[in-house]
Amino acid sequence: MSQIPTAPPPTPGFCAKSTVPPEILSNKPIMGVIQKAVNQWSRLVAWSWCDYLAFVDDREQAKQEENLKKFVIQSLTQQAQHADGWLSYGKEELRVQADLWSQIIVYLLLGDNEAALDIAKDDLGEEVPSFEDMKITLSDVVFKTTEEPLVTSVPENKSYMNLFYVQITRDSFTGRIARASETECANPYTPYITIICYPPRPELGPLTVTPDQLIEWASGGRRLQYLPPSAYIPIAHS
Repeated sequence: MSQIPTAPPPTPGFCAKSTVPPEILSNKPIMGVIQKAVNQWSRLVAWSWCDYLAFVDDREQAKQEENLKKFVIQSLTQQAQHADGWLSYGKEELRVQADLWSQIIVYLLLGDNEAALDIAKDDLGEEVPSFEDMKITLSDVVFKTTEEPLVTSVPENKSYMNLFYVQITRDSFTGRIARASETECANPYTPYITIICYPPRPELGPLTVTPDQLIEWASGGRRLQYLPPSAYIPIAHS
């Protein structure tokens, strides 16, 4: 009778490859920006999903932060909706609007609220706050909670944003980076697409994410922890 062959115990290891294009993965400066952005984006999502305000102790700044939060949510959801519409129906006006909302998101990530508001008001005809009523930036919020600026707003990092077209997806909790030529949204002006996730907030609870977890993460808690306390708080990319 033949014996069943034996083998040593398997060595633990995750065999899947990174989804980041190899030329970016090997670029340490860009990867440093991206890795910091992953953490910061998940904190900003948590901030947008709860009532927490970083500037709650200052009435005027708190009002500006509330305006910023509403505008950020509007920009993310509108970009996703118009991009989905363009991909589904091929209507040129939806593509144009998706591009404009994408530009708005980039300006918000750069800390240039004035440019973002100008596009929304002048090119899209949206009713938005005046710049005087929304001077608080995303970088201000991140710095207030973590004592670090939003990495995309740091002057020496701003040029990296020129590499990416920002597309928002609503059906994932993890985004990704892809070469523009490999996606339906290939853009002649940017070599890469950064697909940033902004799904609907799940029902809060112990099986998804709790209100306490959202507030703790949004307010800068667990600063030594890279990933959020729940898999249901989105991260920018894998």
